Amino acid sequence: MREWKRIFTQRRLCLGLLLILFLNGVWFIREQASRHYGLDLSLPSTSVSSEYVSQTNTVSQAEVDAYAAYTRYLQRLEQAKGEPVSQRIDTLEQELGQLEDALTVNPSMNLYDLTLDYIAVHNVLLQARYLQDYPTFLEDIQTSKDNLLSFSIFHDTDCFSGRNILKTASDFEALNDVTLTMEANGAVEAFIHAPLTDYLMVVLSFLLVVSFLEERKQGLWSLIHATPQGRLLLTLCRALALLGGCVLCVLLLYGETWMLSMYVYGGAGNLGRAVQSIEVLGKLPTLFTVGQFLLHYVLLRIATMYLVSLLLWLLLSWMPHGKFAFLVAAGIMCLEYALYTFLPVQSPLNPLKYWNLFTYISLSDLYTEYLNINVFGYPWGIRMISELALLPLCVLFLVACIMTQCLQKPYHQRDWVAPIAAKYNRLTDKVFCGRGLWGMEWFKTLWIQKGVVVILSLLYVTSQLSFSSSIPVSSAVDSTVRQYTAALEGEITPDTFAQIGQMEEELQSTINTYAEAKIAYQNGEMERSQLNVYAHEAEVAQMKQEAISIVRQRVENLADNANQLGITPWLVESTPYERIYGEAASKNQQNASTLALLALVFLLAGNLPYERQAGMMPLLIASPRGRNSLLRRKVAVAGLWATVVWTVVYGWELHTLLSSIPMDTLSAPIQSLPFLERLTIPCTIQTFLFAWYLVRLMLLLGGAILILALSIPAGQRTVVSYAVVLAVLVLPSLLYFYMGIHALKYVSFALPLQLLDLVQVKHPLGLLGILCGGYIILLGLSMYRLRRALKICR
Repeated sequence: MREWKRIFTQRRLCLGLLLILFLNGVWFIREQASRHYGLDLSLPSTSVSSEYVSQTNTVSQAEVDAYAAYTRYLQRLEQAKGEPVSQRIDTLEQELGQLEDALTVNPSMNLYDLTLDYIAVHNVLLQARYLQDYPTFLEDIQTSKDNLLSFSIFHDTDCFSGRNILKTASDFEALNDVTLTMEANGAVEAFIHAPLTDYLMVVLSFLLVVSFLEERKQGLWSLIHATPQGRLLLTLCRALALLGGCVLCVLLLYGETWMLSMYVYGGAGNLGRAVQSIEVLGKLPTLFTVGQFLLHYVLLRIATMYLVSLLLWLLLSWMPHGKFAFLVAAGIMCLEYALYTFLPVQSPLNPLKYWNLFTYISLSDLYTEYLNINVFGYPWGIRMISELALLPLCVLFLVACIMTQCLQKPYHQRDWVAPIAAKYNRLTDKVFCGRGLWGMEWFKTLWIQKGVVVILSLLYVTSQLSFSSSIPVSSAVDSTVRQYTAALEGEITPDTFAQIGQMEEELQSTINTYAEAKIAYQNGEMERSQLNVYAHEAEVAQMKQEAISIVRQRVENLADNANQLGITPWLVESTPYERIYGEAASKNQQNASTLALLALVFLLAGNLPYERQAGMMPLLIASPRGRNSLLRRKVAVAGLWATVVWTVVYGWELHTLLSSIPMDTLSAPIQSLPFLERLTIPCTIQTFLFAWYLVRLMLLLGGAILILALSIPAGQRTVVSYAVVLAVLVLPSLLYFYMGIHALKYVSFALPLQLLDLVQVKHPLGLLGILCGGYIILLGLSMYRLRRALKICR
């Protein structure tokens, strides 16, 4: 029990588990939004004139609120449940046709609301058609068996092809009497399609196994191996602890995913319905209810995690050198992933694709696809093979781990890794020796503390971030306002008002023409079809007239405000700016600021603890350049890393903006943007953005110095240093941004990196002054703490 207590109370494991659960939860919720909550958001093609479509029917898939569409889908699904299948489909098809006409032939003012209804009905109809067509799918399999066997190339039932045809038909024949039920399937689909959760399971396996190797790091391996209970009994105890840890981790990790999927999707429906009622599991040729399938899936997850953990334990304990063992384990994982991902299905090497570690990690693929492979001329299902092989593989790896732990002696063999390590160290010494304090600081951060990995990860994650959000078009008038604003964009002059007046006259002329056509029709001088054309044009003109009146009002307001502030008025189409800096981009801003802080923490938090761990602090303090000069260089290197992070994250954001706007709008006053019109500072958009990005850089520079100061109390413990810095700098921001705990708003360090939260207050200059004062005080305290740590002052 003491060994169990040591393993499960380790700070590394507990903190890692909490961090993984947090990352899994945040990623899962974001992933559901990115996959549109499992909905098909495709919209109907239009059947009206291109001019009218360009002005009205402008709601695109990117502009649809997917969760609002999913809520509408649930409402429509409840209405459709009680109807017979054939009647249900007829009703849905009729309703979908009416909505399609409303969207394409005669769009109305509530265009966005109709779009949500169309998406909801369309997805319910797709689900209903699947349920109706499933018996036909089963019949087609049996019919295909007879048809294929009639061909000469498949006629021989003693070869693989013939046997495969017969096996497929036999497997699906068991589903002939299955009864399918219409329910909301989003929760189950999201639960089994959570790839990051699967990979985080591997990380937890690694954390569990690493706790078994502590005696090697502390030099106790020889002593423990020499004790009577230090081999077989200890190994069996650890094997049971590993099994218990796998059960606990799977229940926590996948239990969190299941609870979140239930929360996001509003429940899982009737768990007693056939699992084939869920379309992604329609190819599973086994009679399961949804509840039985979920239980089966979780039990297999426990077994697969145990298998992965045993393999990692075997690899890491078989090789005496920890770093080399990690490299070998990582290499094997990469090779397995490459074989699983890139080998084609029909490759002669497909046993390497399916008898693969990642077949067990990506377990859901076994249940969403039906495939038989050739095993000595007989067809075997990949799901059956994987499930049958799981227990023998676990036993095999467990026996190998026990033999390794019992028979391997600490120093019984020639150390062939040490010469390689010595050559590598000599090479790095040639590169970094003689580089002085600057070179050593860069070497520690980049190589010893794995800063290269952090920078590469930062580049990859930043490339995957979305810096531009979609702004839905609320109506046809809204769309037309944007188009007129873009057409009139530029400095507001008397010519601008003249253009608006000319547009209004043309629209009024169209309306008057319709009135004349109406009189002509009443007098019998015009056909009905001709009148419909004029009526259609008049309807468009009325809508445009409303839009141009809104644009005129905005131009007049901008001109009045410019006269009060003494600046040149400009009309700017603000949508590209709002997509990046407006309220719609709030989540993007939060993600970017959180990413920048995390990158800084992982780059700098281990700097001072590493020097204390290496016993260098007394020597540095005693040397002439180990105090003031060292401190200046540490601060300078921290500042350079902050600049690198700022360049990557916010440089990408700025590039996104500049690639989507006309460059001449940067010369417009900042008040030309509606969401910044309350600012009283007379400056251009270009000047404001320059100042704003400079403020962000200064905040990151201050954050870098604060990270160094916060890492001092951790002493030699690098993990504690990371935990303290993350808890102080990052955790309040995460809880405020993603959990909505508003009490932490004022201690969130990432909040000032956002734009709207600073400028959309009553007195932005006063708030900026308070922030600057707090920034200077915080910076001063951090520098004082660093000077004390390096014994520069007492």
